Amino acid sequence: MAMIEERKDSKGKVHFRAMVRIKGHPVKSKTFDRKTDAKNWAAQEETDIRSGRSVGAVNAKSHTFKEAAERYRKEVLPHKRANTIAGQTIQLKFWEDHLGPLALGDINTGLLSGLKASMKNRRGREKKAMSAATQRRYFAVLSHLFNTARKEWQWCLSNPVADLSKPKEPAGRVRFLDAGERTRLMAECRASQCDILEDVVILAMLTGMRQGEILGLVWSEVSFERKEITLPPERVKNNTRRTVPLADACGAILLNRYKDRKANCDLVFPAPGHGNAKPRTYDIRTAFENAVLRAEIKNFHFHDLRHCFASYVAMNTTANALELATLMGHKSIQMTARYAHLSSSHLAKTNQQMANAIMGTTNPAQPTEETAS
Repeated sequence: MAMIEERKDSKGKVHFRAMVRIKGHPVKSKTFDRKTDAKNWAAQEETDIRSGRSVGAVNAKSHTFKEAAERYRKEVLPHKRANTIAGQTIQLKFWEDHLGPLALGDINTGLLSGLKASMKNRRGREKKAMSAATQRRYFAVLSHLFNTARKEWQWCLSNPVADLSKPKEPAGRVRFLDAGERTRLMAECRASQCDILEDVVILAMLTGMRQGEILGLVWSEVSFERKEITLPPERVKNNTRRTVPLADACGAILLNRYKDRKANCDLVFPAPGHGNAKPRTYDIRTAFENAVLRAEIKNFHFHDLRHCFASYVAMNTTANALELATLMGHKSIQMTARYAHLSSSHLAKTNQQMANAIMGTTNPAQPTEETAS
């Protein structure tokens, strides 16, 4: 329905603001000097929207999803991080294959619900099941495309993804190496023909840095004086500057590499044989997988080294959830909660300290077999 609001500017002049609110459509407003003009405009807009003649409604029928995807690639994707661009380019291609020729106005929640059911198989020739987390990422870029088309381009009136139930993600994975596994893996990394593998694995295990963050590390991000690495927002998953403290073992690794660094190369781990060409980052995937295989470790991926770091901190230190979240670079403590069960011994100590303080005891008697029985 339409609403006319009377306003006065700083000079006391009266203006009339017309607002049109219709469920399922964005609010439209415009200010006039005369109340009659405001009423006429509001009435016409309301008629146009209800009859489907508004700009958004017309554009929703005249622009296809393929056009929207192409515009999104040109205007939106370039402002995202490199690895995000790569992933979302693939995701947009998936949606183009399924929705490309359809007008934006013809894509509704029901249609997407049917597609969601068929997303258990990946795009292309792969038949591997698409995980719930992957499906959520696909729908996330689709939702942002529709929101951009609605708010900025006025190419559609609504976002059909908004009312779609998203696949529920399973509980976060926590896989870390026990002492035996860790010893075997480090031995195989040391024996690997990949001369940086051991250093990279140690850095990942003792800092919680991601593989891309380590392999893309440049000397300007390393401070030996402060014993820390500072990652700029564009190199961090959540686009937030992150400071990573360096233990002595990590500092020693980086210092040795700094002494042997290549001229005119800022990469800490450049790929071999780069010559005078632009240095390339190392690809250690095959070398790491082979080391894990030789070490006879089951169900372990490079990203699990990040879980190792978090798990070791939780089990071997008195760091609280906020400190662990900061070390991991998490924006939310909820992401760190998966490691809470690993610090149960510290919680028990904290609980005992509280009890001692309340009861006025410092060395409580331990139960004997007689008292226990």
